[in-house]
Amino acid sequence: MDNFKCLFQRGHKRCILQPLLYSCKRRHFCPSCHAKRCVQFGEFACSNVLKNVLHRHFVFSIPKIIRIYFLFNRALLKDLAKIAWEVLSCYYKNSVSKEGTTPAAICSIQTFGDMLGFNPHLHILAADGVFGNSIFYASAADSFDDYGRNDYMDCGYEDF
Repeated sequence: MDNFKCLFQRGHKRCILQPLLYSCKRRHFCPSCHAKRCVQFGEFACSNVLKNVLHRHFVFSIPKIIRIYFLFNRALLKDLAKIAWEVLSCYYKNSVSKEGTTPAAICSIQTFGDMLGFNPHLHILAADGVFGNSIFYASAADSFDDYGRNDYMDCGYEDF
């Protein structure tokens, strides 16, 4: 009966689904449960993870021509997230220019679609600066475009 917990015990009025073989806990079958989980995660992140500082939302997408490689080798998504974090981390460290600082972010890997419509991408919510010695140092750059090509080369990304 655990598999039917959402649909039967909570008595959703908006659910028009028939009894399912699987729980809707993680499969987004039930729109009201999915919305509730999104709100719960947002509240958890705001109260337990994020500090009360300015944040920026970044979306890293992949060119259509190479998306097929990510479809058949999902381990590449982990590498993509790591590289995106290294670039953002370098960006924030260089924009503040303080020693012993640490940037902070939450990264979410999202995929949807299949075959030709497959669209893997990353959503990153980053503190707009760095933390160091219990002090937050805000980023001096007004936009990501203010960060020049030579700054990427300082981080070891010479192919930009």
